[in-house]
Amino acid sequence: MMTGIMGHYIYAIPLIDRARFLNACLTYGVELGKQKEKDGHLMVYIPFLRSTHFERVMEHVAIPYDKSALKGALGVARRLSLHPGLIVGAVLSLLLFLWLGGMVWEVRISSPADIDEDTVLSHLSACGLKEGVRLSQIDTDAVTAAYLLNDTQTAFLSIHLNGVVAEVELIPKDEGKTDETLAPPCNIVASRPALVTDVTVYRGKSLVRVGDTVAEGDLLVSGIITDVGGTRVLGAVADVRGLIKDEVRVEVPLVVEQTRVQQGTIKGVELSFFGLRFRMGDIGEEYTKEGTQMYLFGFIRLPVRLTTYREVTTSHNTLFYTEDEASQMAQARLRQQVGNLVGDGTLVTYETQTECDGKTLVLRCQIEYEGNIAKALAFEVGN
Repeated sequence: MMTGIMGHYIYAIPLIDRARFLNACLTYGVELGKQKEKDGHLMVYIPFLRSTHFERVMEHVAIPYDKSALKGALGVARRLSLHPGLIVGAVLSLLLFLWLGGMVWEVRISSPADIDEDTVLSHLSACGLKEGVRLSQIDTDAVTAAYLLNDTQTAFLSIHLNGVVAEVELIPKDEGKTDETLAPPCNIVASRPALVTDVTVYRGKSLVRVGDTVAEGDLLVSGIITDVGGTRVLGAVADVRGLIKDEVRVEVPLVVEQTRVQQGTIKGVELSFFGLRFRMGDIGEEYTKEGTQMYLFGFIRLPVRLTTYREVTTSHNTLFYTEDEASQMAQARLRQQVGNLVGDGTLVTYETQTECDGKTLVLRCQIEYEGNIAKALAFEVGN
């Protein structure tokens, strides 16, 4: 059975000679393997070690047969031997995989705080951890100790080697939060002319009431409080809302000269591999760069980056708009500007007026909305 797995032949015997074939096998002691009928022939599986004896018997009794190519493991080996380039490629691929598998492909940083990854990678590289370093050469404890000595702003650092990825967990020192009582003294003033509709004071003394009309810069909430305990200076905090009137203007020209930048042919290519750079073609500052980072299985970042340099070309077009098209564009821009202006406030009124002199369409909008008009204004205690 094992001999058949290592290698065997399939012989096709005409069914018309089946009786003679079976009698000859019994007479000359030919052990038959798996048998099946197909297309008017009896298919017999003979191990390669018994194939010579089988063929001699068939020739002796004059029974015709068709012989297949060698099957099994030996058959695969024989077919591969006919393609030495494939064998060499497979061996080189295996050696390359084993060599690259012992290197760091990616240094992945995670931190609960907002950090500068480029600075962290620079420090790690100086301490011996970077892309292209052999895994056997990395002492995580030594790298951690060296990093904490170089970067005094880091409270905790942990390095885990997960295959070809070095996962670095970093926690910076807590600088502490500024106490509200230490906030700089300030007043709350009006950012826009408005009719006050709501006043909510969290800290400070209110100087306006609902229904008051204020101008830009008027004092709304004071950061100076005088009571029986004396005078205190603090940072005022309040939410003052008011009814604001404003005008939005949008202009759309009917004739537009448009310049379009197009990407031309590739002039040069740069390949970065473990920090080594290989350049081909013309690489200059006048060309645009497009970088592509290589990933394995879509999420493991490889230490390979391809950058192409393309020649930039421009084209000039003239666009003509009708008044209806310009009006639609102006309406869309107007809605966007009004939305940005109102923000989280409430739009109350919205009145538009359109003018066109044959060259430019002008869309004006008078709006009234309720929004926050409070603005902090710091002051010095001495004043």
